[in-house]
Amino acid sequence: MLVIPFFTIGGAERIFLSLLRKWRSLGTRMVVVTTLRLPPEVPNRIDQVRSFTPHAYQLAYLFEGREDLQSGFFYFLLKRYQPDFILTAGSEFFYRLLPAVRRQFPEVLVIDQLFNDEVHFHSNRIFRQYIDCTIVPGRRIARRLIEEHGESAARVAVIPHGVKLPGRIPGLPALPRRFENRPLVGFFGRHSPEKGALDFVQMAARIHRKMPEVRFVMTGEGPQHAEVRKKVRRLGLQGVLHLPGFVEDVRSWIAACDVVTVPSRLDGMPLVIFEAQGMERCVVASRTGSIPEVIEDGETGLLCDPGDIDGFAAGVIRLLESGEERERLGKAARERVLREYTEEVMVARYEELFGRLLAERKVERL
Repeated sequence: MLVIPFFTIGGAERIFLSLLRKWRSLGTRMVVVTTLRLPPEVPNRIDQVRSFTPHAYQLAYLFEGREDLQSGFFYFLLKRYQPDFILTAGSEFFYRLLPAVRRQFPEVLVIDQLFNDEVHFHSNRIFRQYIDCTIVPGRRIARRLIEEHGESAARVAVIPHGVKLPGRIPGLPALPRRFENRPLVGFFGRHSPEKGALDFVQMAARIHRKMPEVRFVMTGEGPQHAEVRKKVRRLGLQGVLHLPGFVEDVRSWIAACDVVTVPSRLDGMPLVIFEAQGMERCVVASRTGSIPEVIEDGETGLLCDPGDIDGFAAGVIRLLESGEERERLGKAARERVLREYTEEVMVARYEELFGRLLAERKVERL
């Protein structure tokens, strides 16, 4: 059983789709439960889940405003399907149910996925006694759990994220004509404070002042989308910064770029880094979350401090001015992605963990 707040379009959802695809290939029955209603501006993509399993339940839509009915129905699902384990990520609703779930269903393994050590880290620690294993994407978060919070190393699993790389570089998207044959710098993510959306606009303005031939693309939407548009107009970037909005597949846009930026203020291990590196595109990213574990500064990309607009602008300009360095970093990054961060490697690590935990649980019952 997979329990998550909602299912939209993002890196976390793509990881879960990779697992659902693997489980379906094994003939495993899968039950997916979401616990929050999405705001109108965020697309609900539960249809993607239902392409893998008919057992998908959106509690906030089935029993709107009635948490008592939601929890009652959730217990019914546990009794009906009797899952071997529950994989959860970021559901405060489920965290609150954990003590009761443990009392009523002690045989079910509870595995909590943390994508960073900020948003749901506190809840994970409050309810740690009810969690059999916590999965984290990087070693830094694992060390924090073990060294700062006294968690047993046996109850922490490090599984880096992975992506499915295209067999060939996708065709180029429909860019404005004024973008043709110009250097292109990209941002691909939610327009929100933690992703550094406004930082990217400021960065673009500073780069444009020094290199007016450079063009910029910024896909996505989010709570700061209107503010992003307003800032683009205020800084006079309408003709050089393209805002196509939400795009179903960003790979062709990434392929069109010379440099990809990830200026996050708060993040875990963004998949866009691996997608860009898998296509030998250079990445300039923030030193936040698990990003420093997947980018070696000066070897497989460039790192800057979160919010360092001047540092990001300088890094991008440095790469645009040196095709040789872009090629060197791009090739080294792709080699590392192929070795460590593909979807196949990630899913195999999850399968190994689930198999080990289930085997240990069987031994405990003997």
